[in-house]
Amino acid sequence: MKKLSKFQKKTLLVFIFANLILLTVSALYAHIIAEAGGKDIVGCTMKRLFFIYCPGCGGSRSLLQLFRLDFLSAFKLYPPMAVLLFFLIDIEVRALLSLVKDEPRYLVSFKLSSLLIIPAVLLLHFFIRNLLLVELGIDPIGDLQFFYNA
Repeated sequence: MKKLSKFQKKTLLVFIFANLILLTVSALYAHIIAEAGGKDIVGCTMKRLFFIYCPGCGGSRSLLQLFRLDFLSAFKLYPPMAVLLFFLIDIEVRALLSLVKDEPRYLVSFKLSSLLIIPAVLLLHFFIRNLLLVELGIDPIGDLQFFYNA
């Protein structure tokens, strides 16, 4: 069996550490949103200017619901979160297995082309959500009801 090189080990450690930082920052941001009463702090320029949702609208509130372990609300607010979490968990587990077992085969079996699913899902969600909003007035998040249901 082929062993991991020192460079590969360092790269995996940096990757795992970077994801832990990302998770920590996400948790802090979710906490800040919770303290603000669930309101969108930064605001979405696309929503403010064009009265449609961007591909990421609802993501931070969905993350807050995930930290509260309310999976149904998280999925309702932002369905692509399930796909994003699946890929993040899959890559993390593969990186940890490769590091612990000192074998690169766990990462080699992952196809980078499968990451193209993420932007495809985000764009599909963007078009479907805005089509339902503009044509039928269906707004699961509720931020633009004032414009389309008035």
